[in-house]
Amino acid sequence: MFPGFVNTYKDNNGYIHIYFFHGIDYDGENIYNDIELSDLSMDYIKTENSDGSIDIKLNNKKIIKIHTKLVYKKDESVEHKILLV
Repeated sequence: MFPGFVNTYKDNNGYIHIYFFHGIDYDGENIYNDIELSDLSMDYIKTENSDGSIDIKLNNKKIIKIHTKLVYKKDESVEHKILLV
């Protein structure tokens, strides 16, 4: 089992990234659904890594807080997280 998570970080050029990993349960299934970006109103670059994680580079350097919803795949329950940059 590898727990899922979402986090932010700032790269060396000052761009803010959202890093999401869906997690893997004991049965080898994803813990969280894929990250939903339809409400994101700014330009971004999305990179899907070979381990299933997703790195999203936001083209706005002035963000200070990001609200996220992680939806559990099995029961559709929602976990809210506020990420500070």
